[in-house]
Amino acid sequence: MYTYIVVDDEPLTQQGVLKKLESYSGDISCVGTAENGESGLKLIMETQPDIIITDMNMPGMDGGIFLLKIREILPDIPIIVISGYKDFEYAHRAIESNACKYILKPFPREALHNAMDIAIARIEESDSRNKSIQKMNEEQESIRLEYDVQNLRSTILGYIPDMDHFHSSRIQSLTTGERLYSLFTLRFEKALNLDRIIAFIIENDMEDFCICVPNICNSNVGALLFSFNRSLSNNVSEYLVHIAKSFLQTMEQDEANLIIGMGDLRSTRANLKLAYEDACSSIDNMVYNDARKIFPYQPMEYNASNVIWNREAEFMFRVENSETDVIPPMIAELFDQCVSVPTLRLGDMKAYCIHLFREAYQMLKNYISINSTMESNTSIHILNNIFSFDELQNYITIFFNNICNLLKDESRFRSSDVIQNIKIYTQEKYYNNLSLDFIASLFYMNPSYISHLFKKSTGTSYNQYLTDIRLKKAQELLSSTDRKTAQIAKQVGYDNEKYFYRLFKKHLGVTPEEYRRDTI
Repeated sequence: MYTYIVVDDEPLTQQGVLKKLESYSGDISCVGTAENGESGLKLIMETQPDIIITDMNMPGMDGGIFLLKIREILPDIPIIVISGYKDFEYAHRAIESNACKYILKPFPREALHNAMDIAIARIEESDSRNKSIQKMNEEQESIRLEYDVQNLRSTILGYIPDMDHFHSSRIQSLTTGERLYSLFTLRFEKALNLDRIIAFIIENDMEDFCICVPNICNSNVGALLFSFNRSLSNNVSEYLVHIAKSFLQTMEQDEANLIIGMGDLRSTRANLKLAYEDACSSIDNMVYNDARKIFPYQPMEYNASNVIWNREAEFMFRVENSETDVIPPMIAELFDQCVSVPTLRLGDMKAYCIHLFREAYQMLKNYISINSTMESNTSIHILNNIFSFDELQNYITIFFNNICNLLKDESRFRSSDVIQNIKIYTQEKYYNNLSLDFIASLFYMNPSYISHLFKKSTGTSYNQYLTDIRLKKAQELLSSTDRKTAQIAKQVGYDNEKYFYRLFKKHLGVTPEEYRRDTI
């Protein structure tokens, strides 16, 4: 329905206009009449009509001034001018005011109906134009927002530094002024439902301080970025806990299974990466089959030494030897062992996997040119976005299978000369807890047979060969470093310093300290 008012100082004209429009086919309604321009302006402000029908010759504020006043406050409103004068000045002023129709009194009903058609057509044309402009603006804002969210994601993940300027009004409002930032890491069992998350944000009036940032590398993972005015810092932490509980409840009502890691509060956008790492680290506090769904932030340190696997050295050998058939079951054994420890956290397991990655990259240097630091950091980044023991097991299985395939037919231990293979391994891994039984197991051979074969080939026993290598390395360290004897002993494979001391003197005739003094 379109509403209109009639402004005319003659009551008969007002009644005539209303009467003629009763038979108009369109959906219109009169919301008031006025006797002059001043009362007409007041009526306009009160009723906000869609169309104005006005006379030109009125006492007080005449039609010409009235039209100018209307254009100041409502520049696009359709105006139908009626007048009893064929005065060019009146018509000219009506044209200047962009009136949609100028009608001379007396006028037939059809003329007024035609003028109303023109007025409504102008409204619809203006609405269509405004909608097109609005749609175009919304599309442009959507493009700017998508671009900004991509940059936010890259900043959060540490791919790029903090952006100096954002383009969308939404992100500008979230990042302007003195702000406090925090992040939730969301890990869904199935793909993240972005529309549902956005609906939650809108339903809870959170658009002014919250936005969802999906993870393009993993459809099951996303983040909620929060940005609060710094003056609210005293209440933010409790409020975030409330939001986490409400979000979890809403998502579970939609049968979405998820866990939430909460980050610490950060004072600058430059620390968004740290806020994300906080939230990821919170989830890393989970243990296997953890019943918790929300993991509040608390500073934690995770340690690879909490994982003790006595088959690590064998595992790395199998990887280097490209034994793809044994890698998955060995990794499965590792995880079965670890998840049976009720206090072992996901973060500890990740730390141990990082240790294995670094060992693998060091091993790869024997075969290909590789930036082990860069490659290791890439793997660490992937681990940071894994939030379950099962995902972690799957990833490292794929990782080490890929290395096995990379080294296929390239392994240094592919030689048919098993003694040469044993010597290469011993020269490289002398600092490990090596024994004849262990070496025999690596090459799937009987220890007694290996012992016989080794002595026949080298003229010495395996244990003596290992001791010679260790003592030679100890001599190098004593001559070239100022490390203590206990440190050197451990570095070359002897945990017992006294045993190392006696062994060194027995074979070289001097103590480690005497050797260092004589060689410096």
